[in-house]
Amino acid sequence: MLRLLVAGLLLGSAMAMQGIPEAAAAANGTQFVTVLEKAVEEGLLDLTTGGPYTILVPSNDAFSRLSSQELNNILNDNNQLRDVLEYHVIKGEYFSWDLTNGRVFNTLNGHPIRIYSPSNHIYFNNALGEKLDIEATNGVLHVINQVLDVPEGTIYEVLRNAEYPLSKFADIVDRVRLNRTLDAVGTAKYTVFAPSDDAFANLSPVILDRIHTSITYERGNAAPGTLHLRSLDRNGTVTTLDNRHTISVTVDTDVHLNKVAGLDQADIDCDNGVVHIIDHVLIPSSLGSIIG
Repeated sequence: MLRLLVAGLLLGSAMAMQGIPEAAAAANGTQFVTVLEKAVEEGLLDLTTGGPYTILVPSNDAFSRLSSQELNNILNDNNQLRDVLEYHVIKGEYFSWDLTNGRVFNTLNGHPIRIYSPSNHIYFNNALGEKLDIEATNGVLHVINQVLDVPEGTIYEVLRNAEYPLSKFADIVDRVRLNRTLDAVGTAKYTVFAPSDDAFANLSPVILDRIHTSITYERGNAAPGTLHLRSLDRNGTVTTLDNRHTISVTVDTDVHLNKVAGLDQADIDCDNGVVHIIDHVLIPSSLGSIIG
């Protein structure tokens, strides 16, 4: 009798539990469901088999912050549709107590997501978890406040991407032969603070020449490990790959590096780390008395 009672309770619980689309829609994720249904129609993704899964569901507000062109690209380009959705799905069931600070998960398309948990909040890369631990029949859902950007390749590929104003910095990376390191995908992860082309244009010829002839400059702009903006929102110090140089972080209304460099664009996710575009060239102390 007891076994029958327990079996009945389990069966009733399973029958009452919603499917992934229904659970997402009920948690302010109807736009995500629209995207998911399009992927199902195209035969790109099926979350009803092969689970359980952990699904990161961008809220309706998160999707509303995309431009109409960005949303159209997702819905009308099957490669992008699959890439975006698979980046929001992790194989296995992970609840909030499994999401410890610094833990890295690989998503269905093989790209990593890092967990940050400051002040009892949980972030997935730079996206805040708004509603956690929503159980569904084939997984668990976490509602997030941003649509995650799929990594665009390695750090070096991002530096060379014409969409970003980083060609001058990339040239220096080539010159100091750090391109292979920043183009490798493995266990090593890096954070790169990359000055924009405009930042280099503001330098005097003398300082620019010293940078170009230095073999250690680039290491002063790169740090080991992955530091998203969520790790840079407090005063502190970042240790770089150049053991003679650290970068100070100060926070007032904005984040500043060495008290002079601001972030033009933060959290460009890469397969081997993250890039932040900065508006001022950081000059390691090893190059002289000018610290920028």
